[in-house]
Amino acid sequence: MTRRMALSVLTAAVIPAQAGPARVSCRQLLRVETPSWTSTSGTLTLWTREKSSDPWQQDGAAIPVMLGRNGLRWGRGLHAVPRGAPVKREGDGCSPAGIFRLDTAFGSMPAGQSGSARWPWRQMTPTYAGVDDPASRFYNRVVDAAAVKKDWKSAEDMMPKSGAYRRGIIVQHNWNQTPNAGSCIFLHIRSRKPTAGCTTMSEKDLLRLLACLDPVLQPLLVQLPAAEWPGRGAAWGFPAMAKSR
Repeated sequence: MTRRMALSVLTAAVIPAQAGPARVSCRQLLRVETPSWTSTSGTLTLWTREKSSDPWQQDGAAIPVMLGRNGLRWGRGLHAVPRGAPVKREGDGCSPAGIFRLDTAFGSMPAGQSGSARWPWRQMTPTYAGVDDPASRFYNRVVDAAAVKKDWKSAEDMMPKSGAYRRGIIVQHNWNQTPNAGSCIFLHIRSRKPTAGCTTMSEKDLLRLLACLDPVLQPLLVQLPAAEWPGRGAAWGFPAMAKSR
């Protein structure tokens, strides 16, 4: 599968309300666990299985991650949100909980220098923007402002001086672009502080994920507090407890 083909597959579908076939066909899992709903840090473990009917196997050591400054709230993805549960909103400082597809990886260098072995890569330039204006038709999308008619009042710089976006991966949270439901959620390079809603890690650990991610395995990101994993993780068919490595 070429990178162009992989990208078209990843971005074609609008996320439904429940996981359905995507959960069953997933053979690569990024499993994030936090101590509680309000925790700003946690661990990410990578899991794989040969066939969808096989048991999950942990792949390598756990990765320390940082999350939103206000912890987790249910996001919009491949899961059903529990009735009455708090749901992520734009600007709430929470990372999204639930099941999510991953979209394109991105960064400041060309694909050949990205460290991405099979995952589709988009090189950023100074004209790229992560649109967080709910009134824009490009809300919750990373776009090249030089290639579209600008209709937003606010957006993220995709080449910040901090270097946090030197490498990153777009998370398909709120992919149907519901206004004010949260935007521009990424996996990216960690700074010293909790985030506005992204999940971050060291560049070394992010490079490890980029080297492993494979569109053929249909990877998913699942983020939950520890207390939710035994019930919801098991019901979804994902490993309920991380192994010690």
